[in-house]
Amino acid sequence: MIGLLIGHFPRALVEGYEELVDVMRNHEGDRHVLAAAVHSGAGVIVTWNRTHFPQEALAPYSIEVQTPDEFLCHLWYLSDDTMAAVLIEQAAALRNPPVTTRQLVKTLSRSVPEFARVLSNSPLLFP
Repeated sequence: MIGLLIGHFPRALVEGYEELVDVMRNHEGDRHVLAAAVHSGAGVIVTWNRTHFPQEALAPYSIEVQTPDEFLCHLWYLSDDTMAAVLIEQAAALRNPPVTTRQLVKTLSRSVPEFARVLSNSPLLFP
């Protein structure tokens, strides 16, 4: 799975952040995540677990935390035409069983309900 991810998103792999881990002030179990974000210059950490990333630990680095739902909504508002094309392509690629774009949005509603709500009202996906 990691190989597939790196194959598609080679810049997603962050190395060289280890020396920062000990100075991070968020939850000990996720200090490596914040250290990697700081090292790479990320502006956002996407996670369901906001409690491990309190604002006071993020503020010095101008990093914010977004849930996957918030992150996908922001991507949509930044480039709805690109996101619509990706979703249509994703639905078309699902063949066993075949999935329509509407079915894909319904599936997404279980994990990212606000994003799915935005999609369901989009003329780009459902003219």
